[in-house]
Amino acid sequence: MAALFTPHDKGSTMQHTEQTSNATPDAIAQSVREKFLNEKLLDLPECMRRTSLKKTQFYELVSLGKITQPVKIGRSSRWPESEIQQYIADLKAARVVH
Repeated sequence: MAALFTPHDKGSTMQHTEQTSNATPDAIAQSVREKFLNEKLLDLPECMRRTSLKKTQFYELVSLGKITQPVKIGRSSRWPESEIQQYIADLKAARVVH
């Protein structure tokens, strides 16, 4: 598979992980609930449409940490809209204009 150009900075995700790594599972769950309480969650087809990626490309970026892990709701996977928007914004910011 060809290399994917992904300048996404994992800073915000890493900070959240570092801040909660010593927290109890209940505290982590509460933190996640508060963060996503009023945020729209996107399903995989919508994420693929917005990023113009195919399913395998999208999941490859998830496994590489370029796109955050999904929020699991039962068997469904959802991604916070703000995180997909941030990924797209990072791609746009990394463009070199000639």
